[in-house]
Amino acid sequence: MEYSSILKKKAKDYGVPVQYLVMADLMVVGYGAADAHFIAYSADLVTWSTLKTKTERDRILGLPIFNNLLETRKAELTSGGIETKETDIELIGAEDTAKEILMVAMNMPENSKERGEMFMKYADLLRKNDSVAVDEDPVRIWLPLQCSKCPLLAAYNEAQKRNSGKILTSTEMEQIVSGVKLDKRLKK
Repeated sequence: MEYSSILKKKAKDYGVPVQYLVMADLMVVGYGAADAHFIAYSADLVTWSTLKTKTERDRILGLPIFNNLLETRKAELTSGGIETKETDIELIGAEDTAKEILMVAMNMPENSKERGEMFMKYADLLRKNDSVAVDEDPVRIWLPLQCSKCPLLAAYNEAQKRNSGKILTSTEMEQIVSGVKLDKRLKK
């Protein structure tokens, strides 16, 4: 596994391998020793036996340098020394986004390519926002478990009888469908 240069530099500053730093940080934030070891040494574990993995983990946990690192990282976390990135992202609606784009576009130099692109984004956003319509009254259809209890089939058979068994036209079928109430649960 390739670690970032920042992590490598921090490990070098502490005088420990990168895996020790990763394992210690994971344990500080609540991972168990086995899980932290598994994550830190995931590339090596493919070739290690279970016994070697447990022996190596226990060896690392018994090292004074690792225990000192673990205590140092715990202290840094509780004192706020370890940088943690917590960002509260507040979602804004399409209208607010459109206003922001428009404000940015208005502050750009006139006749610039970027200003034209921003106005295009503004127009696209408005178009997309208008084209998305939410159906507030969805159609709910409850189908029976048996065809013989279906109101559509009953209405179709009745229309067939009235029509002397002839094939029904599409208009007649539409009348059948529109005349049958499908939104109520059917009784058995």
